[in-house]
Amino acid sequence: MGSLTPRAWEASGITHQGNIRDHNEDAFLDLSSENLWVVADGMGGHTSGEVASKAIVDTLRDFHATRLLGQNIRLIRQRLENVNQYLIDQSGDDEENIIGSTLAALLIAKKHGVCLWAGDSRLYRLRSGVLKQVSRDHNELDELIDSGVPPEQAMLSPFAGAITRAVGGDNHLLIEAQILEIENGDIYLLCSDGLNKELSDSEIQDILSTHMPGESVKKLLDTALSRKGQDNITALVVYNTLL
Repeated sequence: MGSLTPRAWEASGITHQGNIRDHNEDAFLDLSSENLWVVADGMGGHTSGEVASKAIVDTLRDFHATRLLGQNIRLIRQRLENVNQYLIDQSGDDEENIIGSTLAALLIAKKHGVCLWAGDSRLYRLRSGVLKQVSRDHNELDELIDSGVPPEQAMLSPFAGAITRAVGGDNHLLIEAQILEIENGDIYLLCSDGLNKELSDSEIQDILSTHMPGESVKKLLDTALSRKGQDNITALVVYNTLL
């Protein structure tokens, strides 16, 4: 295990192109040796989204955590800022040809952790059988609601699902961060929106509560595929093996 914590955290992940798409623009990173896990959901024409999500995963693949959580956050941000600039350079001057990716990352250090995210890939926490969405979607719908527009009215906006933050989406990369207090028995789920489009939070809670981690990712995927499965689907479950 990594140098951050004597506790053993591991993960089980799965990704699938879904029932409609002909290729997969999702990517995930299971770097349990450093207590770092990432899900990225690429977007862009043709295979551009795949380029973006792969760039995020590749830049963090050789990450080595220090003992200081704050320093690790800065190191991760620096790498993501480099990817952001790379993707903007790849897009060129064509504003319609954005090559970008959402991001959800979890880093654990002893009794604390941090969630870093941009876009609508999510981090959930299951604690004492209760599921909570830790991240907050960066999309037009949530921003309208935050500005005071009633939810039922905000949902009518033709741009409700539009992503407002992404790696590669803007010259100034905006990544939201939330420090977490880790408790024994916590289970974390990182996923692309292809999963939560098909499953409700209560269904996700039930599956995580009643299946072992390795079984739960397959059950989550199979359930999503048994429905429309219109988008790429990725699920990454993080759990403590010492419990």
